[in-house]
Amino acid sequence: MEFQTLLKKLDNKLNPAEEREFREWFEASQKHRDYYQRVEMEFQKEHFRVPSTNKAWEKMNRRLFPTKRRNYRWALAAAAILVVLLSIPFFTADFMSTEVQVTSTPSAEEQEKGVLLIDESGQQQLMSEGAAITGGYYNANSHSLIIKEPAASDKEKNVSEEIKMNTVVVPRGIQFSVVLADGSKVWLNSDTKISFPSSFKGQKSRFVRIEYGEAYFEITSSKQNSGQKFIVQNKEQEIEVLGTKFNVNAYPDKASLATTLVEGSVKISLSKMSVKLKPGQQSLVSKENLEVQHVNVWKYISWTQGKYAFNNEPLDEIMQVVGRWYDVEVNFEQPALRELRFNGVLNKNQQLEQLLEIFKNTNKANFELNGSSIKVMDKN
Repeated sequence: MEFQTLLKKLDNKLNPAEEREFREWFEASQKHRDYYQRVEMEFQKEHFRVPSTNKAWEKMNRRLFPTKRRNYRWALAAAAILVVLLSIPFFTADFMSTEVQVTSTPSAEEQEKGVLLIDESGQQQLMSEGAAITGGYYNANSHSLIIKEPAASDKEKNVSEEIKMNTVVVPRGIQFSVVLADGSKVWLNSDTKISFPSSFKGQKSRFVRIEYGEAYFEITSSKQNSGQKFIVQNKEQEIEVLGTKFNVNAYPDKASLATTLVEGSVKISLSKMSVKLKPGQQSLVSKENLEVQHVNVWKYISWTQGKYAFNNEPLDEIMQVVGRWYDVEVNFEQPALRELRFNGVLNKNQQLEQLLEIFKNTNKANFELNGSSIKVMDKN
């Protein structure tokens, strides 16, 4: 039974054919009835709780999709329920009614790796778990980096006219955040590399460069920065920003470079064309081709909250995200397995073994974890 069907039942939106399908499933097994009861309890809880605890999201959604408020509330509640229920085995003999407690204690291997900072002098700093580093113009730990804009007197003494760049490399299995010199905030997903200046003072524009990976930006306005525009560069495109919130997905294994606008305005420029995005729109760039589509923005920025939302997406794309999150390699026994479709929301705090068990319980494929490698096999 598709999870979406259960949620449609709870929202009284099943058509006659779906109602018959649900009734047959519900009456076929006590495990089905127990599971539906748990879903119903979570739905009732989240249906009333989510709007009050997600006011910012609700406010944003009213601006982006003013005619779809009720659907948004339902979808957000559904997403929250899915996250909760990810810890429940579905259709297994050992049905669990309690959630599994996830430990946050890092392994010895996890403690040895961290985010790499190459500062303006070329010095390399590894910001591993528990590290606290203070440089002349920055403070950093294993989770974040804050760039401090130097005072005018310090800048005259210590900073030449040459633009001095910093590079942050986030490995697989880790997420990180950066506060730039102008106060703009950048969230970096796993397996991401980004470069930016130590200071924007005296420059025509503020700019950063994404070498690869995924980043979510909250940019301070041009008015706060002497009219300086904000530019995000990539080898395939340039994004001109006036003061906004947006996401850029530039992973090399993706067919297209995707820029998703949450609020504000951005201009996407290629060598021969450009387009301005409106909130709720996404641009897709591939080999000098540029397309624009309307999207549900939460799906594309949910990773900033440790979630990954997917709707009818192939297992190949889902496993690419799992591989980056957990720093594992994924191998498919048969090419056809890559095209299996799934719906849901994953929680990054979920233990990998539990997550794979959930996928197994869909009865679409089998998953075998061996060290840092996942093997996806036919269910038979």
